Amino acid sequence: MFTPARLERLPASLRLDSNLRPLIYACHAAHGALGRLDPVERAAARIAYAHTFNENTRRLAALERLTRSLSPAGPRVVLLKGAALVRTHYLDPGVRPMADIDLACAPVDLDGLVELFERQGLRARVPSAMKRRLGATHDVQLHGPELLLELHFRAWHELGLHGRLSGLLARAEPIGEETQRAWVPAAADHLCHVLVHAAMHAFGRGLAWLTDAVLLVAAAREGVWTEALLRAEEAGAEVPFQIAAEVLRRSFPSFVPDALMRGRSLRPVMYRAGSSLRLPSWCDHVHSLGMRALLLRDPSTAARWAGQKVLVFASGSREPWDFSQAGER
Repeated sequence: MFTPARLERLPASLRLDSNLRPLIYACHAAHGALGRLDPVERAAARIAYAHTFNENTRRLAALERLTRSLSPAGPRVVLLKGAALVRTHYLDPGVRPMADIDLACAPVDLDGLVELFERQGLRARVPSAMKRRLGATHDVQLHGPELLLELHFRAWHELGLHGRLSGLLARAEPIGEETQRAWVPAAADHLCHVLVHAAMHAFGRGLAWLTDAVLLVAAAREGVWTEALLRAEEAGAEVPFQIAAEVLRRSFPSFVPDALMRGRSLRPVMYRAGSSLRLPSWCDHVHSLGMRALLLRDPSTAARWAGQKVLVFASGSREPWDFSQAGER
């Protein structure tokens, strides 16, 4: 899929991104082309690959032990992003860095799964009381010595997006053996999730989402973009989807169809221009709020959304989370 020539055509800012270095090393090694890399870049990429391989091997082994506790007839738990794509598309634990493991479940199954995972040695992180009152959370974080999980009962909670996971869960596809079956999203659902998630985080958590999207598109049947856009529109997320597609197009233009970009909003241009600004640290929060407001379907809701963010930032209290209240919104 990826070739040394394709990766070498990327801008230096992408080639040197820590999240892409492992893939660059593995791709050049597989093609016998390590000599084409600058010696300093090659050494850094080799170290990044070895580190990613070791960390992911340990992390995925812990995940496999955890998922063995799930009954095949029990709640459906779906792997998202890196945890899924390492198994289905990258096929090498050394090429796709992961800070945590993202899983999706139905809200009705959340409390039981949290209890089950806690019996396996993980501990849930409790959200603040203000987040609880505002419904300003979409996952439960569980951590242990080898694993950090984000168990999503909604895809997201911000920007007026409904975040319901029922469709993604229903369309998920099984992988693996019957006795150790795992579930991953259908290609269109996964492509939509990867792009919207990247935009909502202002593309600030590394650039692995770019290669995630490329692999999903390359392996999917024709029409995956149309289906993914439909999923985004159903969620009210067509604006962040469009912005992410534009960013992807700049690095991998052949993977984004021209028809997807025609007649769309100018907000991707505004978003790119605003995100390139280098401002003093004292206005980081204001700038971040202003940038993310561009992702709103209806800009008139920006003031209400910003007010909610201020309330959440101001909250420092902690209370036990009532999982029974974690409904779809």
